[in-house]
Amino acid sequence: MTDPCKVIELSGKTVVKVVCGHFHTLVLTDKGKVYAWGANYYNQLSTFFTDEILSPFMVNIPNVNKISDIAVIEYTSIVKSSEDQLVYIRGQLFAGMQIKEFVICEYTNMFDISNVTTAQSPISITSTHTDEECIILNDLEAAFDDSVSFCKLTC
Repeated sequence: MTDPCKVIELSGKTVVKVVCGHFHTLVLTDKGKVYAWGANYYNQLSTFFTDEILSPFMVNIPNVNKISDIAVIEYTSIVKSSEDQLVYIRGQLFAGMQIKEFVICEYTNMFDISNVTTAQSPISITSTHTDEECIILNDLEAAFDDSVSFCKLTC
């Protein structure tokens, strides 16, 4: 399909978030329901369907009634439960490992999952100040730390 079209299965629903993997899509509604469709090569959508799912279907996770967030990474689907804040994951992970049904993930932050799967380490930035910059910063700190002196400077 190359042209945009109305997704009949989502008519009457308020979509609050859409996320896309390599070949699959997840949609989150304002009611906390998740709909999915697309390629299902690594069971990232369902174990009941094989290959491609052309129409959205409502994702069902046992004991989870409402979803607060969704994410995808390549061939992986990730959802966060509203009730217990647990993150559930399914699909293909790194090193070809496949999870064929939603399981609770050890991470509670979706960004942490992304960092692990893409092997990105946290970024830290350090900056060095010259002596002159430190003197200026110290003077500014002293000026703004004393409201009486600051008023004399500005009034």
